Amino acid sequence: MTRISTFSQNQGLLNELLRTQRQQAETSKQIATGKKVDQFKDLPGDTGVLMSARKIDINLEQYQTTSAEVLNSISIQDVQLSDIATAADDLRQLTIQALSVGSAVNFMEGVDSIFQRVVNIINSKIDGKYVYSGTRTDVPPVNVTSLTGLAALPSTAAAFDNNNLKRSAQVDDNLTIDYSFLADGVVTELFTELRAIKQFNDGGGGPLNTNLDAAQRAFLQSEVPNLTTTAENLNVTVGTNGRYHREITDVKERHEASGVYIKTLISDIEDVDLAEAVTRLNQDQLQGQATTQVLANLTRYTLLDYI
Repeated sequence: MTRISTFSQNQGLLNELLRTQRQQAETSKQIATGKKVDQFKDLPGDTGVLMSARKIDINLEQYQTTSAEVLNSISIQDVQLSDIATAADDLRQLTIQALSVGSAVNFMEGVDSIFQRVVNIINSKIDGKYVYSGTRTDVPPVNVTSLTGLAALPSTAAAFDNNNLKRSAQVDDNLTIDYSFLADGVVTELFTELRAIKQFNDGGGGPLNTNLDAAQRAFLQSEVPNLTTTAENLNVTVGTNGRYHREITDVKERHEASGVYIKTLISDIEDVDLAEAVTRLNQDQLQGQATTQVLANLTRYTLLDYI
């Protein structure tokens, strides 16, 4: 029997029970998904900030991926360019040694070996693409495979098929870096020296394979300063590649730091505090149980219980 005097109280308790149940359902959903809401419309005050933050986060992740790929290429270039610089210095040392002992026995074999080393490096590929061909990544940048072929060309420049477009990458909103090297820019000087030595060997002054005569000695002595300059310039190229590595590493680290901040901002807006949500759910459940108990007691009692 429902009494008029307790109707409003019962209705209030029922409404409170329904509110608590809705809150429990919402909290349970938050715990299950880890998110405060599942639609932007439920965050009217933070929607703009959240959408902007997500866009920035996507851009930062893309820049970090690009930077990592470029750094990988630069690291490979560092090894290759260092090897080429070493080859140039080996040619200088080989020449100095021949002068010091007055003999060119095995000299040209050493020169040919150095040429093959350099060609193998400069015609190398990364992910199926030629590294030093510019944007002509399907074409080997050096078109000769023997020292004889190099010497037969009308000029050193004729040995190269790369174009003059370096590979570049956008690593920030306002920063695009050219990070690659072109074959002719790297080894033209070295090929010029190799070509000159081969042509002298095959010409009237050669062959360079026995004790050096005066003309051979004079020729090799004239080559030493050129070979020294060539080796020094290649070391400068190695240093330039190292500078690219530092620049992109700095940019990548800056993006990583910004990414941490943006992800924290996004999490603060849309992610639920699970510990707090579990505590709130427990409190709501206790409150719901208490309300149910009170409501049940009120509906059970009548005036007869007090007569």
